Amino acid sequence: MTEQNSDFLIRARDQILGCIPRDLIVTAEAKQLRDLLEAEKAVPPNKPPVDFSARRVSKEESLRDRGVQLDLPRNARFYAIKQRVESFSQSNKRKELTSKECEEVLPHIKEFEQQLMHAEDIGIPAELTEDAVDFIHGAAAQITFATDLEPGSDVAVYAIRKLFEAAESPFPEYRASDDQQWDERSPGWGWPQSRIVAAEGLLNLARRADFCSEEILRCLVELSKDRVPAVRHQILTHCLALWNTARDTMWQIIRDATDREERLSILHFFLEGVLLRLPTEEAHELIMKVYQKHRKRDKGPVRGACAIFFVRRAIWESHSESEKLIGSFVSDPTECSPELGALIPAVAEMLIYDESNKKPVECKRVRDWTFSFYENIAHTCQRRIQDVETSQQGRDAWEEKAQEEVHMLLQLVQSIVRQLSFTLDEQKRQLDIPAIKRFFHEALSLLGSLCEVRFVHIAYELFGVLDRMASINPSGALEFLHRSVTAAKADGIHYEHMAATKVVTIVETYLAQHKDLLKQRTPQGQLLDILDAFVEAGWIEAEDLTYRLSEVFR
Repeated sequence: MTEQNSDFLIRARDQILGCIPRDLIVTAEAKQLRDLLEAEKAVPPNKPPVDFSARRVSKEESLRDRGVQLDLPRNARFYAIKQRVESFSQSNKRKELTSKECEEVLPHIKEFEQQLMHAEDIGIPAELTEDAVDFIHGAAAQITFATDLEPGSDVAVYAIRKLFEAAESPFPEYRASDDQQWDERSPGWGWPQSRIVAAEGLLNLARRADFCSEEILRCLVELSKDRVPAVRHQILTHCLALWNTARDTMWQIIRDATDREERLSILHFFLEGVLLRLPTEEAHELIMKVYQKHRKRDKGPVRGACAIFFVRRAIWESHSESEKLIGSFVSDPTECSPELGALIPAVAEMLIYDESNKKPVECKRVRDWTFSFYENIAHTCQRRIQDVETSQQGRDAWEEKAQEEVHMLLQLVQSIVRQLSFTLDEQKRQLDIPAIKRFFHEALSLLGSLCEVRFVHIAYELFGVLDRMASINPSGALEFLHRSVTAAKADGIHYEHMAATKVVTIVETYLAQHKDLLKQRTPQGQLLDILDAFVEAGWIEAEDLTYRLSEVFR
């Protein structure tokens, strides 16, 4: 029997003995043990043998459960130093890190390294040495964040030596599953791992002219081609750090990545962190190469990031090639839904573009371009939906592919409506009355198109935008609301409780604030039609409002 099992059995015996009523205990030995436990107040509580409550298990508990004796002096000393090195390597106070702090922890790192070298000889269990080398390398990378780090100082020399050592480490190892993970949208990696921290630390040094060396740059180029995606990611998404110190090496890394990189998540971060920040002319060729190479296998972020670059050139430079590309996206929303899905929110700020240092005519050109862009997407999506509906006529059930296509097209239209709503969100930006009036005036054509969409969830979100419009242009908002309800009635919007509640609220606002408008024949008829749709569906609130209308029209 092991010592650990013996302890468990003794605890179980004492716990059971504590549960037996004293008058039922028979043997003298048991009575004596019970007296002793009570005298020492050591009767274990009567808790279930299995606890399903959740709590965080400490590192110490985990090690003890694995048989590590942390009470032994040699283990306690090793573990204490490891904790110090681990804490330093994982500190998130990088911006405040100073050379003095690094110098203070350096002796502990070196002592830890020495003990690690002789760990087997002095009897340190393997469970305590796990990840130890990675933490030493992580500490070296951490040192590079000290802004006052001096070249040639002991701490700098040690960090550089350890980072070069880390760059040659076999860890992390390549796994075939890594490629699949990095082609999805949730890549991740453990930290610290030696080559990963080597990439981070050496790149951090290379951004400083007094540390940038040919040896460091050669190492960075090699790491940028590492087989493990997480290692390449550190270099490829931050290589602009070399802009002021090693621009030729930076361009070498960028061009190699453009030609060689296959992992979609890395390409996404590479585009957003590097290519989209380069001078336009230099970036265009590279981004076009990435786009053409990967558009067929990517379903989202890479194509979206490339599209954002093209739309910037189309808006700000009237770049003909980019304008043609944007036009091709709009004309085929089914095939180009990843591009449009990224562009719709990306250009939303342009709906209210009004920079004081720009000519008013230029600001209006940008806003008009954006509203027209949205409207063209809405038109082509609706036309494509009609085509799909026509193709499915006469079928008992729609084909799954057709259902998915319509769902995707509706998501694009819904995104447009949401961007209009977000733009008007006063919690995020304080728009003055003239800006809101200008917004709704310039949005008239777009809103007219959106009112023709008959699908419930889109119409409902449009109601919120029209509710805001009512305070600026009550007659126009009422007309659009009438058209939207009429169109969406075909999809059963009058049976939706949330829609009924929203419409009743809007109508009550009209009754309170726009009575004169409602005395006119056309607005009055529109309002009655809206209410009738919801009265027909049996909503009591709408019926009550209808009865109250006689007070207004009297």
